Amino acid sequence: MKKIKLDSVQGDIIISQLKANPPVVLCGSAVSGWEPTSLPTGSHFTEGMFSLLFPHSCFVGNNELSVFVKKFFEKIPFEHLLERCPNQDKLRQILNRAFSIDRYNIIHKTLAERLVDGRISALITTNYDLCFDKVLDFADGSQISKLNREVIRVITENDFKQVSNAKAKIYFKIHGSADNINGETLVFALTHESYLPDWKRQILSDIIKSRPLLIIGYSGKDFEICPELVRMEIKQLIWNEKSDKLTYNAQRLLEMKNGIFLEGNMIDLFEIHSSINYANRDSVLLDSIQSQFSQNEIMEWRASLSNSMGFPSLAFKTADNLLSILSINGVDLDFIKAERQKAQALFHLGKYKQSAILFRQASKHAKQLKDDNLRAELLLDICSAYMSHGSFFRAIRCKNIAYAIAMTLNNENRQSRILGDFFLKDACIYGYLYPLIKGIRLPVLTKWFTRKGIQSLRKSSLYSLKTGNWFGFYHIRLLGEKMDIDPISLTNGIHYGPPPVKEGYEHLGYYIPQASYTRDQLSRRKGTLSPNEENELCKQLEICRITDNFPEIWKILWLGIKHDPQWRKNYDKLREFYHSFQACEYSIGMRILKLILGK
Repeated sequence: MKKIKLDSVQGDIIISQLKANPPVVLCGSAVSGWEPTSLPTGSHFTEGMFSLLFPHSCFVGNNELSVFVKKFFEKIPFEHLLERCPNQDKLRQILNRAFSIDRYNIIHKTLAERLVDGRISALITTNYDLCFDKVLDFADGSQISKLNREVIRVITENDFKQVSNAKAKIYFKIHGSADNINGETLVFALTHESYLPDWKRQILSDIIKSRPLLIIGYSGKDFEICPELVRMEIKQLIWNEKSDKLTYNAQRLLEMKNGIFLEGNMIDLFEIHSSINYANRDSVLLDSIQSQFSQNEIMEWRASLSNSMGFPSLAFKTADNLLSILSINGVDLDFIKAERQKAQALFHLGKYKQSAILFRQASKHAKQLKDDNLRAELLLDICSAYMSHGSFFRAIRCKNIAYAIAMTLNNENRQSRILGDFFLKDACIYGYLYPLIKGIRLPVLTKWFTRKGIQSLRKSSLYSLKTGNWFGFYHIRLLGEKMDIDPISLTNGIHYGPPPVKEGYEHLGYYIPQASYTRDQLSRRKGTLSPNEENELCKQLEICRITDNFPEIWKILWLGIKHDPQWRKNYDKLREFYHSFQACEYSIGMRILKLILGK
């Protein structure tokens, strides 16, 4: 990767090269932040959502937790936040209305004009809005621009199939468009960002092949585009960003493609001399969510997001309060979902037996409502809780019942999601016992466990990528590393290169496995901890204390006690280890196994 300042001699050379060899332009939400469009970027929207989802009343008497939650909240991607919304249909309608604007700015106008006259060869955008569409004059939903009949708009697979002109200048809305009646093409949640469908991959490859690719106004915080670009034939990659803070995906792609990081304002890149502002962002989206979502929905959203970020005490408090409100109307779907969030919080707090009991209760309620999909999901939740408790036979039984239910479902996507989780639970069982088998040096049995683990993880990878289950996918990657399985082997035949575990979980904004990963890496070495390693361990320990993550607290302390004599002499650490270990609900056999393995 080469870094070049836009306002430099080298920057001028890059601009000249782009003029001589028209690039494909990939632009993100920052392009629509300029006036008069003034739409919020994903990161600005996330910032605005914090005060709505986490009001001050959530943190009474715990300012430290408030600061910490906000710090992590600001890092989570737009798609993670929206994935946890309890009413996806309502959210889709709100997004559709909020982005159905066509008040284009000078950046839209400049790029559209350059597409028409050939100064750029194709235009790809993740934006839903209709600004480019307005400039290019796609009247009445037409696929062909009135300004130039060679400019073709592609949103759906049917659009792709109708592109027959080899000289076509493609305008590709890769994440959908707000001018669909029901917003059915919009990609806004993690589950929508499965690995790219074949047709999207094909058109993306056709557009970019052997051409320069210029990326502007785009963070790269996606789960399907950047990994695909890694595999594609790009003549030259240029990534423009105003600041020098590139996301991991951007850095990874630039390094692998030996690209150029062009630092500077996109206004200067296109030599625009008009005075425009990047401010006064439209608040329609946030205002619509605030006015149209009920307080109960906001509470469920908060509980679900708190669990997925790794704040179980906050999730437990929210879900418990919500259950007391919903219990007035008896058991319905909302009540079951609140039960599930409370049970998930108990799981992260180390209360595995209580978690299993509450998950089981929710599963029975789902059965009463004849919701087989939810019941299967809850049975797999029970499986996880029983595994962590040490009740493996009960876990296996729940897992198998979930599989039987999944095979009766008519919805292919829901079935695939459950099967992905089913095979992940399979692999988890092998993963629990793998270190013990490896430790007692039984090569034949170790190979058998590895082979079975690979089989289950591969199947789980396939289903997880297919359904956009990125939390499941990164769990697969983490488990594979623990079992000494090459992560690349887990996605054979799948068009996706898995990011490393640490970066993947940071990208998701989920701190619990980040702490687990740090501990696992340190546990692989022998001898005392270096000062840097001890500082990293203490940093993770402090995070877990703030969030009441008792399972991780005792594991971190146990690692330090085993590796550092000073920790063994520290009475406070020994006492904290004992209390946090006792706070977790393990069977007697599991307690022994946990201490032997240290995890």
